[in-house]
Amino acid sequence: MARAIVKPMADRLGWDAGADETPDVQELRRTLLGDLGAWGDAQVIAEARRRFTAFQADPSAIRADDQAFILGIVMRNGDAAAFEALHAIAKASHDDTAQRRYYRALMRVRDPELAQRAAQVALSDEISPQAANTRINLVMGLADEHAPLAWATFRDNADVLLATNPKYAPLITSQYVPEAMWEGAPLDQLEAWIRSRVPAEMAPNVARGMEAARGRQADKELLVPAADAYVSSPHAG
Repeated sequence: MARAIVKPMADRLGWDAGADETPDVQELRRTLLGDLGAWGDAQVIAEARRRFTAFQADPSAIRADDQAFILGIVMRNGDAAAFEALHAIAKASHDDTAQRRYYRALMRVRDPELAQRAAQVALSDEISPQAANTRINLVMGLADEHAPLAWATFRDNADVLLATNPKYAPLITSQYVPEAMWEGAPLDQLEAWIRSRVPAEMAPNVARGMEAARGRQADKELLVPAADAYVSSPHAG
């Protein structure tokens, strides 16, 4: 149903920007195609894979602004061969911005075994010391598809992941971790772990972070049954 709603507009926009196209239209295209890829649209997935094949031979085959969503589609729906192909490209890249983009795409994998591999990559020595502060973003990126894995990876490696941001580590832990990891563990366990890691004066930040986490959980508990009911209703078709 979701594919049917957005597919006509995505088809109108196509894959490539026109000469006079505004940035908001370009962003709309990326959003729609990215959503269709996440929702299993066969045509979109096939086209993303075709472009990725061309990209492996010539990195200029995909515009830099389009790489994130196209590579994200490929990784979400990819196998071990696709993962290793992009992993090799990431390791070989000498452009810090591009390399970070490739590593972020690796974190989008849906396959559980590849997700474990992605977590290992995020913690590995192949992430250069200059880019070490991106490790935590990579681990948090795993939470989109594999929340329990992302939480376990962060929890078990928190000292390493936060080492590059010692000044902001208490703030990240108290406020931003619950916002990112709210699906990774029961919220009472998440809160107890966070409170054990931060000074008592961070209590207001913990409260804000947990409020955001509980709000997202409440939204899910409300909206998922409502969406299911709508989809199964006669007027949905």
